[in-house]
Amino acid sequence: MVELCKKHAIDVVFPLTEMPWNVTEMHIRHPDGHVFRVSKAIENQ
Repeated sequence: MVELCKKHAIDVVFPLTEMPWNVTEMHIRHPDGHVFRVSKAIENQ
């Protein structure tokens, strides 16, 4: 995901991180200034 953002010049303001609530999460900034939180559940292993 981070590579795709870099390829399209999307500003990653919070890097991909495993959070304590069992998701990986990152924040990106849209060109209009809005920040979006993108997350995905971490599957139990």
